[in-house]
Amino acid sequence: YTISGANPGDEPTLELLGGATASFTDLVQIGSTGDAAMTVMGTGSRFTSSHAFMDIGWVGSGRLDVSDKGSVDQTGGVVFNLGVAQNASGTVTVDGVDAEISAGDLIIVGDHGEGHFDITGGARVTASRLWIAHYADAQPSDMLVSGTGGPGAPSLLQISGNASIGGEEIQSSGVAANLVVENGGQVLVGDVLRVWSAGTVELRNATVSVPNSFMRLNGGTLRGDGTVEGDLSNAGTVSPGQTIGLLTIDGGYEQDPAGTLEIEIANTGPTQFDRLQLTGGEVLLAGTLDVTLLGGFAPHAGDSFEILSGASLLSGTFTNEVLPQLTGALDWNVNYDMLNNRVLLEVVTPYSADFDLDGDVDNSDLVIWEGAFGVNTLADANGDGKSDGADLLLWQSQYTGDLSPLLASAPAIPEPASAALTLVAICLTLGRRRPLSA
Repeated sequence: YTISGANPGDEPTLELLGGATASFTDLVQIGSTGDAAMTVMGTGSRFTSSHAFMDIGWVGSGRLDVSDKGSVDQTGGVVFNLGVAQNASGTVTVDGVDAEISAGDLIIVGDHGEGHFDITGGARVTASRLWIAHYADAQPSDMLVSGTGGPGAPSLLQISGNASIGGEEIQSSGVAANLVVENGGQVLVGDVLRVWSAGTVELRNATVSVPNSFMRLNGGTLRGDGTVEGDLSNAGTVSPGQTIGLLTIDGGYEQDPAGTLEIEIANTGPTQFDRLQLTGGEVLLAGTLDVTLLGGFAPHAGDSFEILSGASLLSGTFTNEVLPQLTGALDWNVNYDMLNNRVLLEVVTPYSADFDLDGDVDNSDLVIWEGAFGVNTLADANGDGKSDGADLLLWQSQYTGDLSPLLASAPAIPEPASAALTLVAICLTLGRRRPLSA
């Protein structure tokens, strides 16, 4: 059975409304040569195909809309295919609680052409396998699983076997492919979920589950806020948050030498930098840690960021640390806290007289020493529990001037004799400020 438009923009539509049903045993093609559509809407409305293939956009542009408890059943089939030929386009939308598509063995979203598949409002789609952007000549294709139909009714994509984003089981297509899961939507995969080099899985407060297998990033990307239920093997890129966010892996995490963990930092608050949280299974690290500072944020000495936390054994280290430049002589320390199963980024200064923790020793630190002298420990450079003249001598010996990259030159370092005279003068001045005891 073929639904085909004679001319571009001419979109004949087969409509099953208000409980209407149709059943076919022959090949079904929507958009065989031109533009065409099918709508299945309303309680009891049902389209059934027992043929091996059902094509949405074979050579032309095809569209299938299922909503308001309508259903499409192709469980006896082999391939449910969107965007079959080059330049063909297939679009499927399933919306609302109890709206459903039961596909056969395989859903292909973008075979040689372009595919778009949206599951929204608590709808449900099932199949044995899934490929997005199948062949190298396919067009960029995507799948969206979004929202719920109320409590306990998430939009659901359920694949009983394996799923491949940006190719098939054994090879990458190299074509952009996106699986977006958002706003309480769920994806459940029974076997391996592979994300190839041009593929992306993006979570926006949603869940992808691989409870009996694992997700494998074969050069692909996992990003966003949400949860992966199951183990994650990273030979691609893991990037928590849309900008800043928390990504949770409820399983083990293994980062290969080819894998990268991307972390963005906007400030020191717990919701102002990216975090990867592991709540089950062991963590094995290798590969690259790539850190970016956002919004002009300039960390200070003593700042610490818990970028990775694990509930079980942490082992290994990142073999390549790509860290942003800090002000002055400040430096990063990547702290692999094996005892507490976490990784912290720490900002350190090499100078004990860097009282303002900005990575240099300059006149600003002298001002702090003056205010702390004999009063508190804010200028305790030698660790003896007080701010005194010995700390001023350390300030002098460590003096760098302002190392801010915005300044073309730094002040001259005070000579020892000058520093000694300064010490005497300041001590006398500060001494005079104190009231005489009775």
